[in-house]
Amino acid sequence: MIQICTDLKNKANNISVRINEIRVKINLHPVKIPPIDIKEPDVNNINNNIEKMIYELEKTKKENKDIQDEVYKRTKDFLNQTRLDILFIIDCTNSVNLYLEEIKSNFTNMIQNIQTICPMATIYIGFIGYLDHMDKMLGLEYINIELTTDLNSITQKIESLKSTGGGDIAEDIAGAFEMALKKDWQGISRFAILAADAPCHGVEFHGRVDDKKYDNYPEGDPENRDIKKFVRNFAEKNISLFCAKFSDDTDMMFDIFRKEYNKGIKEGQHCQFTTEKCEDLCEIIIKKAALVYQVNRKEE
Repeated sequence: MIQICTDLKNKANNISVRINEIRVKINLHPVKIPPIDIKEPDVNNINNNIEKMIYELEKTKKENKDIQDEVYKRTKDFLNQTRLDILFIIDCTNSVNLYLEEIKSNFTNMIQNIQTICPMATIYIGFIGYLDHMDKMLGLEYINIELTTDLNSITQKIESLKSTGGGDIAEDIAGAFEMALKKDWQGISRFAILAADAPCHGVEFHGRVDDKKYDNYPEGDPENRDIKKFVRNFAEKNISLFCAKFSDDTDMMFDIFRKEYNKGIKEGQHCQFTTEKCEDLCEIIIKKAALVYQVNRKEE
C-alpha cells in the first residue's frame, strides 16, 4: 500500500514537470504547480480495521450458527413432543408361529388405528425378532429393525418374517432387551411390547429345577447379562413395558419383571409395566399404546 502511494506521487510530480516543459516550448510562462501530496496510509490503523472486520464477521457467523442451532433444537423438541415410539420385541422361534402370523397379518391396520386414535402423533416403529443361543451358534440371525417412520418399509420387512429355531424352551430375552435399550428412544411416549410364550434363561425365572431339557442355561444368561438390570433400565428410560402373555410359563418371569421395573420408576414418570393375555394381541397393543401416548401428552 505504501509503495503504491509513493509511485502515485512520483508520477504526479513528473506530470507537473512535463507540463511546464511543454509551456516553455510554446512560449508560455511556466506555472508553479504544487506537488501532489498523497498521504501514506496508517498501516496500524488499516490492520486494526481489518481485525475489527474479521471479528465482526466471525461474530456474525457464530450468531447465525447459534440461531440455526436454536431453531433445530426447538424443531426437534416440538417433533419429539408429538412422537410415539413403539418397539416390538417378538419371540420368532417356531413355538409362536401363530401369534407371529397374527401380528404380520394385522400390522398395517394396527398402526393405522393408532394413528387414528392419536392423530397428532408421529409414529416411530421398530422390531426385534429374537431366537436363542443355539440358533446363533447355527448361524441364524436375530431381526433388528431400528425405529423409523417409514411404515411401508417396516411393514414389508415384518410381513416377510418366518419363525424358526428354538432349541430348549427358555429363550434369549436378555439379548433382545439389550438390543432394545440401544434403540434411539426420543419420543414423548415410549412403548416396548414383549410377546413371549417362554421365559428367559435361569431357574429363578421359571422354577423348572428338575427339567433339564427346559433350560440349557439354568444358572442364567450364558453371557452374564443381568436381565433384571435391563428391566429397570426400561423404567429409567421412561419406556413403558407391555408383556403379552401367551402361556402360563411366563408368569414367574413377569412377576419378577414387574418388581424390578417398579424399582426403576422415578418420581414424575408416567411409564408403566403391564401384562395381558393375548387372545387379541393387536387390539390390546392399540389400546395400550394410545393410552400411554395420551397420558404423556396431557402431562406436557
